[in-house]
Amino acid sequence: MKLAAHSLWIIAMALARGAHGDAALPAAAPTPAAPTCQVPTFKPPAPTGWRHRRYQFFTRMGSPQHMVHDDIVLIGQPSQLVGKFAYGDAGKDLEDETITLHIGTCSGWRARGSARTDDDGKVYFALAAMPVGTYAVAMSVAGDASYAIGRLRVAPPGARVAVFDIDGTLTVSDRELFKQLAGKARLRRTYDPRPYDGGPALTAAVAARGLEIVYITARPYWMADLSRAWLTKHGFAAGTVRVTSSLRDSMPSEASVGEFKIEQLAALRRAGFAFEAMFGNSTTDISAYASASVPASQVYIIGPNGGVRGTVAVGSSWRAIASRFAWSRRKGP
Repeated sequence: MKLAAHSLWIIAMALARGAHGDAALPAAAPTPAAPTCQVPTFKPPAPTGWRHRRYQFFTRMGSPQHMVHDDIVLIGQPSQLVGKFAYGDAGKDLEDETITLHIGTCSGWRARGSARTDDDGKVYFALAAMPVGTYAVAMSVAGDASYAIGRLRVAPPGARVAVFDIDGTLTVSDRELFKQLAGKARLRRTYDPRPYDGGPALTAAVAARGLEIVYITARPYWMADLSRAWLTKHGFAAGTVRVTSSLRDSMPSEASVGEFKIEQLAALRRAGFAFEAMFGNSTTDISAYASASVPASQVYIIGPNGGVRGTVAVGSSWRAIASRFAWSRRKGP
């Protein structure tokens, strides 16, 4: 995301919250694609009642604003799944209420335990190591059976990661997000951000090389579902979507967005992932990718910041880069 005036960002986010060059490609042998299937639609268990009587009145005043953070781990590692639960346009946190974790596979859904939300409306589940695969994650509220859906990816040994920013990288500009937020806030209209030409093809080519795709975006947590839906609608490859946990981390500055992305990349490296290719548009992206010791020749920057600090400059379309990745896969290591 490009640096922009803080005031514009704060106003747009607050309103929406109230409403709701040639570079050699690194050689990589593609890992076998995991078999795909259709996970059955999640059906939450019947509500069992609230721990605190006040919520039976409060939740009638606003719709659920729940979300589950995606996670990605290497095989053999446990995962920590985090959910956030709130209600209404004001985002009133659901405190000290019971949440049940469910894991979805091709064969159906299984409950994996319950926990209570903290005073920030968050809940944490420690999940033991699971086999390689992509799992649907649901967290349901015992009080009213409302729920949120997320994703857990367990990657094979030696998995390598490709990281994508979203705004200004996969969308044609940062202004697309402002249009979407402003439309929802003022007129309850939906605006569909325009994707960059060749973006979906690029993510498909990258995924075909066997790379794990992680979308790291400074969008706040309450935009997680909206972001996943946009990626799916426009045909981007499936991947782990990492959003911020607070509005502060969404501020367009090195100290906010920049630090958030640096921390996300550091967490992936600590988990044992190696980075193969990085895609962005802003100076904060460039700095974050440099912090992860990714060679500039493997960092692709679209727009006016392309080429900064030796990165690969991309014009106004991802098609040429998508073709390079597809060609490199056919050629092999």
